[in-house]
Amino acid sequence: MTPQLPFALRLESGAVLPNSIVDASSDLPMSFCDIHGFGELSSVRVENAVSLEGPFQLLNLSGRLRQAGGMTLIELFCTLSRQTDNGIQIIGGRLVEARVTFLELTFSPLAVAEAGASVSAPSPPVQQQPVTPKAPASNPLESYPPGALENRWANAIKEAKRLQDDTDFPSEDDRDVRPSRGDIVQHTQFGECKVIRISDDHITLRKPDGRNVQLGLQILKFVHVGKQDNRDLYRVQVNVKR
Repeated sequence: MTPQLPFALRLESGAVLPNSIVDASSDLPMSFCDIHGFGELSSVRVENAVSLEGPFQLLNLSGRLRQAGGMTLIELFCTLSRQTDNGIQIIGGRLVEARVTFLELTFSPLAVAEAGASVSAPSPPVQQQPVTPKAPASNPLESYPPGALENRWANAIKEAKRLQDDTDFPSEDDRDVRPSRGDIVQHTQFGECKVIRISDDHITLRKPDGRNVQLGLQILKFVHVGKQDNRDLYRVQVNVKR
């Protein structure tokens, strides 16, 4: 097996987490990897907390991403700091959403274990004997213990496959719809934008800095992802023609 090397990626201002990481991972030749990063965030929301305004120094970002059954599963945890009137505040937890000022990422591929695989504990030695130190493995991934892969990933794969086989499971075409005026669109480059105008050929978005940008609808694909502030929320993908 040829070992896969880690990949490095930089996200610039306006990127929205975790969607921008999911979009970027689709171009990488790996379907299961650890994610680590550092940088600066302009706003963040962690689990069980309201949205917080920065700037935040992202001391550490760690998580895991897996593509399975046509779905991308991702979990991210972060440690941040910011300057307040009372000094430096440290915040941490499971990251729900964040807006990037800049972010340096490393994607490290992982070995995939078969579902249900187990690792037997080694028998204790009968007698202590001198052990000659072994040279480090040329490929660290080959020594990754299958038992370290958490059960929730295997369960997630089974659930994803079950949903995909379900006749009621919506296809990508079913979920590809166009937003209406006033709806919210998450754009990888521009961030979270508001729909100002939409016609048969173009859509006008208002960026977070207050400026408007007009995009051609022929190369855009909108995926409805939920609600925000009683408005429909969409993720936009750019379909590049080849």
